[in-house]
Amino acid sequence: MRGKGIAYDTGFINAGVSTREHFDPDVVRREMRVIRDDLHCTAVRITGGDPDRLEIAARHAADAGLEVWYSPFTCGLTPGARAHRRLCRTRRAAAAGGSRRRARHRV
Repeated sequence: MRGKGIAYDTGFINAGVSTREHFDPDVVRREMRVIRDDLHCTAVRITGGDPDRLEIAARHAADAGLEVWYSPFTCGLTPGARAHRRLCRTRRAAAAGGSRRRARHRV
């Protein structure tokens, strides 16, 4: 087995309701450490629809030494908007990984 991971929802809109109304970067940082220290995970799959939230969560996960897998929800977007978001995600994922040793970003 390569590692142990868990999914982390940053929130997405479904039928006009967010799966995560409140998003606090300090809480995200703490939860990433819980994922690493208490759940003994080595990877986290970050899901959601807001690029800023995805990036914040990815940075905190990488800072905690977790392998990061981006998994954005793009339902409801046009093909052109999805292509633009994909390019932006690629850039954000590379920036979030930076020189962090264990962070790997899948786009």
